[in-house]
Amino acid sequence: MPYPCELLNDANAAAITESNRSRTCSNLVYLFLSNTVGGAIIFGNETGIVREAQEKDRGSVYMYKGNNWRSGEFGHMVIHPEGKRCYCGKIGCLDAYCSALRLADQTDGDLERFFREMEAGNQDLKKIWNEYLKDLAIAVDNLRMCFDCEIVLGGYVGSSMEPYIQEFRNLVAEKDIFENSGDYVYVCQYQQEASALGAAIFQIEKFIDTI
Repeated sequence: MPYPCELLNDANAAAITESNRSRTCSNLVYLFLSNTVGGAIIFGNETGIVREAQEKDRGSVYMYKGNNWRSGEFGHMVIHPEGKRCYCGKIGCLDAYCSALRLADQTDGDLERFFREMEAGNQDLKKIWNEYLKDLAIAVDNLRMCFDCEIVLGGYVGSSMEPYIQEFRNLVAEKDIFENSGDYVYVCQYQQEASALGAAIFQIEKFIDTI
């Protein structure tokens, strides 16, 4: 390609999109629930420590990338040590329980059909969904304990969770040892093409910085 280009992780790009519309304009964890599970960690410019410790990504917002650029690999947190095998080879990873495929595989790969049939009264799918939410609540509670900030659910499943968000917050609240609340969990505000928009924002703001 005869143009400058960069590689940007899809979860990171989607997190950039959400951080532009963050309710607090501060810190957030973006949990990317698509065919694989990933995510990103965004810090607002609240302290000099963040500014000094992390590479500047965009404006006054900083994406934590880790020492080896492997931060946000939430899909490989172990939530069930004796559980299912993940595609990475480990046992019990979040990805094995909460990827979008966990649901879509029940309806021939069609995630929208999963929700339609569940809402139409399919009790087998409802049971799978309830198990999914319980596993997801374990992960979200762990992230809250680690980062103490907003958690945004994105990706294919996050984009479908608006009707179920209060039910999920109630599950999370049962695990909250500080506030007994799940109000820090939100559904992503961009349900479609969040990664594409985030990649565009990333490049546009880099260009603006050169003006």
